Amino acid sequence: MSLSQHDLDALWQDDAHWGHGRIGLYFCKRDPRLFVRKRRPSMGWTVNLAHRAAGLVLVGITIVPVLIVVVATAGGGAGVGAAGG
Repeated sequence: MSLSQHDLDALWQDDAHWGHGRIGLYFCKRDPRLFVRKRRPSMGWTVNLAHRAAGLVLVGITIVPVLIVVVATAGGGAGVGAAGG
């Protein structure tokens, strides 16, 4: 099912697909886009939580920073000044 740009814009503008006011959560099963711009374009983009891949995106957004911290701290403090004098 292919939607025209006009149809996509109509889905995006429908208040029923937006929840929680200022948070800007978008949930529309008919919209095939994974990312949509927020209602206030200066605020960037948001994930269409009804999209099949949305869960993977949210898990990735959570896991990647955690992995960076784990890898960065896994050195055990053997950085600058650890050898002593």
